[in-house]
Amino acid sequence: MNVGDARKAFELRAWAPWQHALEDTDNMSMTEKAENIRIFVTGGAGKHSCVIPSWGMTKSVTVPVLP
Repeated sequence: MNVGDARKAFELRAWAPWQHALEDTDNMSMTEKAENIRIFVTGGAGKHSCVIPSWGMTKSVTVPVLP
């Protein structure tokens, strides 16, 4: 998606400073840095596995799960 289309579709969101510097014809990066991408796979082998994607400008929070 190019920046111009993203701005039209998501005009009410808070844009990061680096996103304001882009031209409308530039391609929109999903994140400022690769370290912001998290992939979670839960469950066991077979039909009970699950992939949980994240949408939007979210931040991950890691907390221990106690039994």
